[in-house]
Amino acid sequence: MDYDGANRVVARTHITKGEVKMAKGMKIAKYDNTEYTGASIQIDSQISPRLVTWQNSTNTNTFTALGGVAGNPVVAAPRTIQVHFKTAGGSQYNDGYIIKQRGRKQFDVQSVAGGASTRTRCTLIEGSSLAANQMYISIGYNGQGTQYAFRITNRYVWTNSSNPARYEYTLGLTAEVAYIQGTAGTVFYDKASGTPYPIYLAVVEAQN
Repeated sequence: MDYDGANRVVARTHITKGEVKMAKGMKIAKYDNTEYTGASIQIDSQISPRLVTWQNSTNTNTFTALGGVAGNPVVAAPRTIQVHFKTAGGSQYNDGYIIKQRGRKQFDVQSVAGGASTRTRCTLIEGSSLAANQMYISIGYNGQGTQYAFRITNRYVWTNSSNPARYEYTLGLTAEVAYIQGTAGTVFYDKASGTPYPIYLAVVEAQN
């Protein structure tokens, strides 16, 4: 591992392709009314109670949970993973969300604005040039420019498939991801204690 001057881990974990294992299905943020008559109970809104505070633009800070979840951002809070995808018919949507994980790189996705008719089974690729039935997820990490996930779970994101690196992550809106892509040295703080988190986190694009 590499360390910066403040002893934060610059690269969380480097792995070889042979070490990548099949993921369990992602948690999907949703409301569950089956057990509570008249109630609207949100489940899996985040995977960790731990919050981090970080600078999300030149003059402002935000706080977010560690990790991320899938699901429709219209009916789930506070943020869910955003995907860009192309349908079997060739229509591209940039407001996609994950409905269900089908395999390590296969997901059922749907457009927020386009609705159920856009539901598509897509393969996650590392890049923004999409063919039919493909999707991508944008991430930012420590000022290293535009990057894309080639694998993601609720806790970790993997990038750079030719020399894979695995990072813990949090969720950021599109402008926040762009800021992290262009800004090195952003420190993440534990919101409860105010102490610096010991590693740089990746920021995965999200919507709410």
